[in-house]
Amino acid sequence: MGSGGNLDEDESLFQKVGDLPDATWTKWGLGLALLRGGDFEEAAAAFTKVIEIAEREKLSDLLAEGYFGLGEALERSSDFEKALASYRSALRHVRAGNWENKAKLEAGTLLHMGGLHRWLSQYEEAIEHLRAAALKYRDLGNAAAQADSLAQLAEIFFWVAEPNIAVGHYRQALEIYRTIGNQPKQIEILAALGEAGYLTDALSTEDGEKYFDDGQQLVASLTGFDPIVRVRAAEGKTFTQEELNQIFQEWRQKLPTLKTEYRIAVGTFYQKWGRSLLEGHEPQSAQAMLFAAFEYHSVLPPLRAPLINREIAIELAKDAYFLGEGFRQTKNYEMAINAFQLVEQMASLLRTPEIHFAYSGLARTYADLGDVRELRDLSLFRVSKVPKRLRWVSLPVHCIPIVVFRSYCWTSISAPRTNGTSVNLLKTTRECEQKCF
Repeated sequence: MGSGGNLDEDESLFQKVGDLPDATWTKWGLGLALLRGGDFEEAAAAFTKVIEIAEREKLSDLLAEGYFGLGEALERSSDFEKALASYRSALRHVRAGNWENKAKLEAGTLLHMGGLHRWLSQYEEAIEHLRAAALKYRDLGNAAAQADSLAQLAEIFFWVAEPNIAVGHYRQALEIYRTIGNQPKQIEILAALGEAGYLTDALSTEDGEKYFDDGQQLVASLTGFDPIVRVRAAEGKTFTQEELNQIFQEWRQKLPTLKTEYRIAVGTFYQKWGRSLLEGHEPQSAQAMLFAAFEYHSVLPPLRAPLINREIAIELAKDAYFLGEGFRQTKNYEMAINAFQLVEQMASLLRTPEIHFAYSGLARTYADLGDVRELRDLSLFRVSKVPKRLRWVSLPVHCIPIVVFRSYCWTSISAPRTNGTSVNLLKTTRECEQKCF
């Protein structure tokens, strides 16, 4: 029997003894448990029942919590429009109510609404809600949540080509994360600032390199076994193939022992560094960074991740996309097509417009190959025309050859980079990619 049926019996029983509010709060707690357990459909049903009773009994605080919980369940199910409507109802009841600690729920609702507006490409609304959330969390003394709000604000301003504003928010967030000692978040923000140095005029390339170097110092302290850290630390040393294999294998063996939070942060760090190197026309070095990012983010298998954890899935899709571009730039077209097809499959599971960027990568690859027929088919979104020998089912991490890692080690990894590298993000698909990724 579903959870809703059990509550009907509970409601009848508790009405007799006058404890219906307590029973409904219990149901709300059950909804939270279902939500945390990943049963979003049952969680939504539980919260819907809570809302029904709370409205009838005029329990304003429970009504707001019910709408917030329903919003979370719908958001986790990728039903963004309905989730946003539920959060709006929660915010309305929070602001109309008068109970202790309601400010915390208001701040959380604003933060979630800002995130949803962002996913729906409603940037003005996203900025409005995230700014309000940051101020509310500041007033509440919740520094971590304030920094999270500022970081999301920075990402949006970066996407809409306002890098100076983005850098300001990133620096605010970094200062807070340093104050509270949150190393994983510091790594993510340092990566974002490093990326801004390479891809925008808000910071110099030298500034970007310093942010990446600072971030890698934290990566070293957080992991203790990162292969890129080990190679860079041995500047000037020529590694044998056997030595490189050993470094790689030790890393692969120890990686599962790293906390998920740490893996996500380090993966994001290398993803942004790799993307920056791609734009700076260093595809071999970029491939190694992006390979590391994909490994760190592979907490879940890539085609299962969209069904379990949307955030991890999106990062894996971005890793694969940029890897595909790195392979394309080095003329490894078969691996490029494989990577772009993985992005396509993941995006279709995520039900997001990101699927079109897989097609843009595939289109560039087929254009490089001079395959006019495949290029035409892609323009019509006819993926079934991709050659059978290149069809892609999944991308196990061992399918990306160790030669990617080795090639990185053999390039001038520690050499100063050419000054004046010009990067133009405001042309054709590059602008679209920035807004998506």
